[in-house]
Amino acid sequence: YGVSDDYTIIYNYLVETEAVMAMRSTDNILCNTINMGIAQLRSSGEYETLYKKWIDVEKPLLSKEMTQRIGIGLVIILGAVIVYVYTNLRIRKALEITVQERTKELQIANEALAHNMCILKKEGELRKHIIEDSPSGMLILGEDDSIQFMNSKAIRIFGISDVADTKRKIQDIPLLHELIRKVSSEKCNDYGSAIINVGSGEKERIYRCSTYMISSQENGTAKLCSVEDVTSEEKQKKEIFEAEKNSYLNAIIAGLAHEIKNPLTTIKAYTELIPEQMGDEEFLRAFFETVPKETERINGLIESLINYARPIRGIMAEVELSQLISDCVALMSPIAKRIGITIKFIYDSQITIYAYVDQLRQAIINYLMNSIE
Repeated sequence: YGVSDDYTIIYNYLVETEAVMAMRSTDNILCNTINMGIAQLRSSGEYETLYKKWIDVEKPLLSKEMTQRIGIGLVIILGAVIVYVYTNLRIRKALEITVQERTKELQIANEALAHNMCILKKEGELRKHIIEDSPSGMLILGEDDSIQFMNSKAIRIFGISDVADTKRKIQDIPLLHELIRKVSSEKCNDYGSAIINVGSGEKERIYRCSTYMISSQENGTAKLCSVEDVTSEEKQKKEIFEAEKNSYLNAIIAGLAHEIKNPLTTIKAYTELIPEQMGDEEFLRAFFETVPKETERINGLIESLINYARPIRGIMAEVELSQLISDCVALMSPIAKRIGITIKFIYDSQITIYAYVDQLRQAIINYLMNSIE
């Protein structure tokens, strides 16, 4: 219409349409004319010019690129989702396997714990029965000297009438306090044992007291104390010991009588010569050297005999070992001399020990007597 140069098309909202031209099938001339015309338009470039001028092709091209980009983005997102879902499924599967394994381990651990608890319970009941049925009095003492447990035997030994009254301190039971005090005073360690005499005369009782350190998760460090009344047993031992000692005593006295006779004869001879030799300085010098020596010899023999013959005390004490052996040798030498045996005791240094002196002396006498026989 001659106005196309006055206007510029910015947006074209026209929809592309297709035109169809119908003709007779026998009208070949017209069909060829039209096709040749379209071909001339395409070859001359007019077709493209007209198409671009009247048909907006930018937006379809832009829309196609955006569609491709959106499609690619959707594909990427879909791939990421697939990867995420796959990874998540693998992780969940791995977690399920791990949870199952841990659950199985916990189940096994719980079963083992239950089994161990059952064993500990049975062991605790067994220990309780062992302690309760022990022929000795058994006590468990805490670090603060509290009595945590006491079996029926211990209750009878300490004369406790009320079983509920056993949960108290060591100091509340005089006999137990005395035994523990004497165990400590006799230098027994926490794993030691001691024979302890309590009382005197007809009321004397003899107890064997042993202590052991124990540990438990509930009570911490504690002390297991075993107390046994061994009065009858110790009296029988004492009677056997005394009978054995008396059997040796007669032979020792006979030997000492002969041994003492020699220094007495020497002393008697010097005494008889005093009136005649009073002014002789050499005699007086020999007298003052010999008589005290022989007197000391007799005194040593008598003291050794007294120490051996006295009643057994049955207590531990410090003793100088070489002196104890020397006393025993002095007692047994007269017996040995009668059959031509000489006993010599040689030592380099003095040793002090802590022991039952009477029992140790008797053991040395027995050893020497057996050697002589």
